[in-house]
Amino acid sequence: MLTEEECLERSSFLANLQRKGRLTPSRLQELFAALMYSWIMQAKSPKPPKEPDPWDCCGSNCKPCVNELWRQELRCWQECHPDGVEEDVEDMIDGDK
Repeated sequence: MLTEEECLERSSFLANLQRKGRLTPSRLQELFAALMYSWIMQAKSPKPPKEPDPWDCCGSNCKPCVNELWRQELRCWQECHPDGVEEDVEDMIDGDK
């Protein structure tokens, strides 16, 4: 199982967010858990985090929005699973820049 240190080594995006203090402790733990889970599941099927359904976003510019949280998880996942990235996933990540 991955440790938090290993997650930070594998994901420069996550390490950068942590270094800048842009994540609450609970959000950081959620991202660590998502990466650890995806690493365990990689042997079965390396799939990116599920995109939120359209109705998951309330449209009131919440900070952070569920879509922003998903893009963070997606970037971290992509860095930890470079061989599992599909072209459309890369397009979704690039659209966030």
